[in-house]
Amino acid sequence: MNKNILIIGAARSGKTTLARKISKKYNYNLISLDDIISGFEGIKECKIMHDGNEIETSKNFSKFLKPFLKELSEGTNFYNNCNFVIEGTHIDFEEIIPYINDNLKDKYQIVGLTYNNISEKELYENIKKYDTEDDWTYYNTDEELLGNVKYFLERNKFFNDKFKEYNIKTYDTSFDRDNVLNKICNDLFKRKDNYICKIATIEEMNNKWDYEISMDPDNNAWKVWKKEFIDAVKEGKRISYYGILYGNIICETTAYLSKDTIKNSEGLIDETSAYLGAFRTIDEYQGKGYFSILYKYMENDLKEKGYKKLTLAVEPCEVKNMMIYFKYGFINFIKTDIEEYPKESDNKKPQKVLVNYYYKEL
Repeated sequence: MNKNILIIGAARSGKTTLARKISKKYNYNLISLDDIISGFEGIKECKIMHDGNEIETSKNFSKFLKPFLKELSEGTNFYNNCNFVIEGTHIDFEEIIPYINDNLKDKYQIVGLTYNNISEKELYENIKKYDTEDDWTYYNTDEELLGNVKYFLERNKFFNDKFKEYNIKTYDTSFDRDNVLNKICNDLFKRKDNYICKIATIEEMNNKWDYEISMDPDNNAWKVWKKEFIDAVKEGKRISYYGILYGNIICETTAYLSKDTIKNSEGLIDETSAYLGAFRTIDEYQGKGYFSILYKYMENDLKEKGYKKLTLAVEPCEVKNMMIYFKYGFINFIKTDIEEYPKESDNKKPQKVLVNYYYKEL
């Protein structure tokens, strides 16, 4: 699941700090609602301003915020794996939260920040500790800050009540803030929530092949492989599947649907049988279950397309891979033959290896 993140809370609860952490670590685009409101202040008739009544400003702002959130979740940016982390205070709970729950529930994760277990003095000291030149309270006198602290605590109670009313996941940043924010990141960015399996687009394949070519620019074989591969996809003879984590391709595999796309195709490919190959996982993600998730996605997709049997090849010496494929259900032996791997470069001969072929029924 691939979601944008909306962080809500009273002033000085750590919203911006958390959003920046998420932006930097997970490559999310950061949007501050305060910055947007600053822009609206130049349009007086909108009645959206920092110095106005916060409840009234939130209500007026919601008319803009609803279509804005929708576009961020459904526009082309979102579907090109460009995610957003949005933080702010001016939220009309009665308008925005039901709207997200009813229309954008699968597109947004809402996080609430509070500081319920802190005194005025402790909050004052926290602000002094964490404020930077980007925070408007940084420029408060001590007397002004003490007055603002009282108001912040009142607003925090308001937010806390709303979080409970709308059942929003909430974290208390009263103390040990750095560890609390790290915990939020760990809770948000679990593999199952951010790992995407999909059929690769031509644009994605072009980008990936161009990267491979750039890593070995003197090897013309990569350019030949790219053209052959993408032409076959365009002709419906292959399907490429990608496993994407935080916008990066970490796994891939291919389904071969036409006999002229592989050697020794007899008994491996027909109208209801697909051959699987080109299994790859980046080293640092191996053994963590990512490829298994991608394989299951591919299997389900091929089954929906009407395929009833899957086939693959494995070298007899690759015992570890063989055990994995047995686990997937490839326990039915087809044949043994010699497979010819493509030339690694122009001045090398193709590599010939002995392989066993297996199949499973869907």
